[in-house]
Amino acid sequence: MSSVLSLQPHYAEKQDKEQINGLPVVRWEGDVVLVNQDQALPAAIAALRQERVLGFDTETRPSFRKGTSYDPTLIQLAGEKVVYLFQINLLQDHRPLAELLADTSIHKVGVGLSQDIRQLQAIFSFKPGGFVDVGETARHNNIATRGLRSMAAAFFHVRISKRAQCSNWAQEALQPFQIIYAATDAWISRELYVALANLSLVDAQRDRVTLQPVKPKRLPRRGFRRAENGHAQEQSSS
Repeated sequence: MSSVLSLQPHYAEKQDKEQINGLPVVRWEGDVVLVNQDQALPAAIAALRQERVLGFDTETRPSFRKGTSYDPTLIQLAGEKVVYLFQINLLQDHRPLAELLADTSIHKVGVGLSQDIRQLQAIFSFKPGGFVDVGETARHNNIATRGLRSMAAAFFHVRISKRAQCSNWAQEALQPFQIIYAATDAWISRELYVALANLSLVDAQRDRVTLQPVKPKRLPRRGFRRAENGHAQEQSSS
């Protein structure tokens, strides 16, 4: 596997916030496919099944109110040349995605995956297969940096912009800056896995994520919030 970004020789050294902020910003500049209609699912899933490694991430509308949280509305899957963004709050049929996320023959790679998977399992049921957490890979190899942004800085000497992180991911029409941000996170996840694998640091069995299916909660069609009592409340996509 080849990596687009250049691996730095002192990747194990942790950089502080000031050092990271001084690095050049990197962003995904390739093709992005936005999937928000069920009829687009078969072609997208078929294309992703041709990949052996997929960068994985999710996005969730942030909550600024105590006791209120939101479920993920976007899944990002990055192949070698194309990144697919699935607006799951606009999709009726989640089965094709569930089957892909359960496929053990395709590695889905990222950082801090357990929480993302659990949040998705609250929306639709699947048993995760082939998930490899590169943060765990770093931990097992005594690499100090474990987060996506800090690992990108340490391994590639680049900075990921977090400007879009707190934007409204539940809105139907995502803004261009959101699309680039989401695609970049999934792409960097894949690049990190490839870099670690090329260094023979990845043990897919050791670093895999194993979680059992849970009973999903019903997902309203638009943005929604989860109140303290656990009931989903409809929210406009403002």
